[in-house]
Amino acid sequence: MKLSLARVNRFHFDPLLLWVSVCLLLIGFVMVSSASLHLGVKMTGDSLYYPVRQLMHIGLGLILGGCVAATPMRVWEENGPKLFMAGLMLLIIVLIPVWG
Repeated sequence: MKLSLARVNRFHFDPLLLWVSVCLLLIGFVMVSSASLHLGVKMTGDSLYYPVRQLMHIGLGLILGGCVAATPMRVWEENGPKLFMAGLMLLIIVLIPVWG
């Protein structure tokens, strides 16, 4: 019984934060779409080239965000120092002028 309840209550989220995030995603999509319609025609011949790419990136981000949310907190706590060092190394790589 406790196992099934733990599965149901696995995702805890703040509704206000979710609402604000969805609004920001929509505003960003509208801005990219309105600003790049003419550029898409000029560069690729398709006015919806950049809006479709933006939608694909939004979808990929939602899928990866769901995977991160589904990962138990214990995994993040155990791998925290390694993940921090990996992030620090990626930041250093970006700051090196030859590779960044």
